[in-house]
Amino acid sequence: MEAQQRQAYSYTEVAADFDQIWIEHADKLYESSGLKQEDMEYIYNLGQTIGYLDVQAQEEGLALLQADLGRHIRELEAEAKDRMRLSLVVGSVAGVLLIIILI
Repeated sequence: MEAQQRQAYSYTEVAADFDQIWIEHADKLYESSGLKQEDMEYIYNLGQTIGYLDVQAQEEGLALLQADLGRHIRELEAEAKDRMRLSLVVGSVAGVLLIIILI
């Protein structure tokens, strides 16, 4: 009887169950990590990509996701570089200002 019930599930129901489980676990990850909501969108999208279509479509979806992540990483690295420059300038200006005040 149980085997018949398992076979009765349609592919859409199984995919929806997997997607729901993925989202629940991704939410737990979000709570325990320092990731931003923007970063979590990639993880949520990964759950929708895997296990839904045939192997070739999944591979293409993963390749697109990998390209998006690469672009996002490059943007974050450029932003971090700009922030480091800004902090160096602010630190230098604050040091010069402190020297002027102390003299």
